[in-house]
Amino acid sequence: MMATLNLIIGFALPGFALFGLAYQVRELLRARASIGWPAGEALITDARVRVHRGRRTSYIPEITYRYNHRGTEYTGYRLTFGDLSTSCTEAESLVERFAVGTRWEVRICEARPQLAVLHPGVTSRLWSGLIFFVAFSIASVVILIRVVATLR
Repeated sequence: MMATLNLIIGFALPGFALFGLAYQVRELLRARASIGWPAGEALITDARVRVHRGRRTSYIPEITYRYNHRGTEYTGYRLTFGDLSTSCTEAESLVERFAVGTRWEVRICEARPQLAVLHPGVTSRLWSGLIFFVAFSIASVVILIRVVATLR
């Protein structure tokens, strides 16, 4: 029974880790590409801080904006690529900065115009997320190898 549980956990950990790694790589590639996307103008329509209570409380700035691309209006939510969980003060500062009614430059993906970002490019949060998931992937694969080895 314990060996089966160890095996399930041994496969689940790398699965989760590799999924997270793939997500981080995709976000990193999009962030790099966003620097070259065409620019447009966005109108901020909503700005608030969402409080997420879990193991620790995190504050997420939620910015909503409208923009036009080739005659079609879109609604965007992406401020930057990567995680935006932050302290209460930093989240409130971002919300104040992106006040409702202000206009900002937005970068719009030509192939998928519903994908847009107010701050293009790679951030330090993306790099730290990538490093975390690389380390987590390696550690979870090592755990899987050890679990399988104990079954022999």
